[in-house]
This record gives sequence, C-alpha cells and structure tokens, in this order.
Amino acid sequence: MNLPSLKKANVKNKAILVRTDFDVPMTKGLDGLEVKDDFRLQRSIETIRYLIDQDCKVVLLSKLGRPKGQDPKLSLKPVAQKVAELLRYGFFPVAPRARKLPEHDIPRMYFLEGSPIASRVEAFLPSIVKKDIVCLDNLLFEGGEKEGDLDFAKKLSQYGEIYVNDSFATAHREYASVVALPGLLPHYAGLNFEQEIKTLSLVLDRPKRPYIAMIGGVKLGEKLDGLEGMIEHADRVLLGGGLATLFFAVLDYQTGKSILEGGSVSDAREIWRNYKDKIVLPKDVVVARSLKQAGTARVSAPHSISPGEMILDIGPETIRSYSEFIKQGRTLVWSGPMGMFEVDAFAHGTKALGRLFASRCRGIAFGVAGGGNTLDALDRIKMGQYIDFLSCGGSAMLQFLGRETMPAIEALTQ
Repeated sequence: MNLPSLKKANVKNKAILVRTDFDVPMTKGLDGLEVKDDFRLQRSIETIRYLIDQDCKVVLLSKLGRPKGQDPKLSLKPVAQKVAELLRYGFFPVAPRARKLPEHDIPRMYFLEGSPIASRVEAFLPSIVKKDIVCLDNLLFEGGEKEGDLDFAKKLSQYGEIYVNDSFATAHREYASVVALPGLLPHYAGLNFEQEIKTLSLVLDRPKRPYIAMIGGVKLGEKLDGLEGMIEHADRVLLGGGLATLFFAVLDYQTGKSILEGGSVSDAREIWRNYKDKIVLPKDVVVARSLKQAGTARVSAPHSISPGEMILDIGPETIRSYSEFIKQGRTLVWSGPMGMFEVDAFAHGTKALGRLFASRCRGIAFGVAGGGNTLDALDRIKMGQYIDFLSCGGSAMLQFLGRETMPAIEALTQ
C-alpha cells in the first residue's frame, strides 16, 4: 500500500495540521479529570517531535468521547496538558475570551479552549512561531466533524499548509478531519499511521498458519463490519463478550438481559451461515442477575440462561478450549475482552486468555492486539510489553484485517 509518507515531504518551516488520536481513557484526579493511560499519546509523540525538528508550527486536531455540544467535561485540555508534559513543553491554556496569546521564551503549547472553529483561532495562528504547538479543543464540539461536513473542514484547512493523519484508530470513520480535510491540502500519513499499516499488512498478506483470532467486546455493529472479511482469512475465530452473545441469539438461545446494543442479528446470521466452520463459540459462560450482583454469578451452558440473567464472562471449559486454539496459533490477533473485565468477578476469562496470548508472542507466534479495552486489559495484567505489536485501533484494526475499505486510507491515497 503506497501511502504518501511524511518522511518524503518537504515540511520545513511549514504550518502543519496533524489529526491525532487523543481519545484516551480518563480518570478523576485531585484537580479534575486526568489521563488514565497515555499509550495513544506516546504513539503520537514521534510524529509531533519529527515536525518540531523540522521547525514546523504544529496544530493538533482530535476528539474525545462523544460530546453533545461544548461539554467542558470532555474538553481536551487535560489531554493536551499531558502531551505537553511528555514533550517537555510549557502548557498555556487560552480562554475563549482571550484577545492575544501569552508570550513566553520556553518551548510552548497553546491550548485554545472552546470551539475549534472560532474566529479567534485564525486570528491567533499568525502569532505562533516555529516549533510552537497549538492544540484545538474537541472537534466534536462542532457537529460538522461527525457529519463529515466540507465547510467545517474548510475552516480547519485555514489553520495550516499541510495535513498529516496520524490517527489510525479513526481510519474507519468518515469524520470531516479524516475524509474531507485531506482533500483540501497536501496530505501525508503520520509516522504512527504508517507503522500501523506496515505491521498489520504482515498479518493481512503473509500470515503464518494457523491464524487464530480472538474477538470480543461490545461495539457490535463495528465488530461485525470487519468480522466477515477477517474470518475469510483466519483459520479460527474465537468469540467472546457481547459478540458471542449476538451469535447465541442467532442460534435462538435465551440471552436474558445481556446487552446486544448495535448488533444486527440478521447480519450475524448471514456470517454464521457462511463461516460457522471457522467460528468458535463459548462452551460455557458466567452469568449473573446484574453487573452489581456478583454474588448471583454461576456457570451456565449457553443454552440454559434464565431470562433474568445476563452473560458477563466466558466459563472455565471455554477458557480451556480457547487456550488450545491459542497454543496452536502462529499468527494471533486479539480485539475485545471476553467479558466485563472491569469487574473482578467477571475478569477471569479475559485475564487468563490475555496472559496466555501474550506468552505465545515474540517467537512462538506473531501477535497483534488492539482496541482501547484490550489495551486496558493487558495493562491490568501487565502483559502488554510481551505482545509483538499493540495497535491503537480496535474496530479500525479489524476492518483493515478484513480488507475493508478505510475512509482515511482512501482520502490519503487520492
């Protein structure tokens, strides 16, 4: 795949718009929200540093969460502050009513609070100098981002001379900053984006056999989008989490109060009809009356769930069965937890298989894991360092490995 490479571009002394992936998990700190896991930020740093070394003015674009309008709780301010800390830059928030940027002699990042397309943004940018960084607030504060609006993209395009996409995790999205903006400026793939494509292409084009995938989690609609293509290339696909529950519904099993939000039973039925010989479903599951009633948990056969129960983890027989498949694999892919791993009572399946998955990587098998919850699970068991490659994308990774067309890639290669 011939992506336009940032390393081959003449960016010296230019103003560069960088679409980054700062959509990271947050937690409550002493002074408000703070970054819980900076993995995605660390992956963005290489591109930002490269541009700084080229004496560029850098304008960072990203989203955080799913705000409805300008929600201060989903401001990128604490994320930008963490990025500045990683870069050893001074951090200077600029309030919406500020009339000029503060002047400082140290390397600096300005964070412009509020609307990313406010008129003041364009007015401030001529004031910045080479090696300065400006981070705009949450792009989803404006509806035009999610809608892929060209006018919104045109306003963003006024802030730079060159566009760089370094956000692989949103490559499957049709956001304005992902699909419309690159059509308005010379455009290139960022260093992290390039590395994602290069590494995942090894799995896509030359996987060692057997090729075993383990897919779980929620976001069922997005998972199904990439699952069919991926199953075609894998030898076995082990399902867990909400995705397994969706296929239980295909088999007309009682799924009780289990969450099937966003999943199409008819789409899953079509996949089952075509690929049931490759799909492996749990032999047993852990159910309870609710997530908060761990004391009601029991192990059940998938077809013996009561209407008042919900599936919250895979059972011990499934862990043993899936372990045998993982041990056979020479190419391993993991996206999505096997259950509600955030609650200790329902984390056993994810933790057990996560440890085994990691132990098979770096020699015995080539392993790739991706997605926010998957990386969180690996962090909890301290096994992420043993995986051959950690992808910033979950659904994006699945769609790429399923040979799905990716809006961001199409936009960069046009």
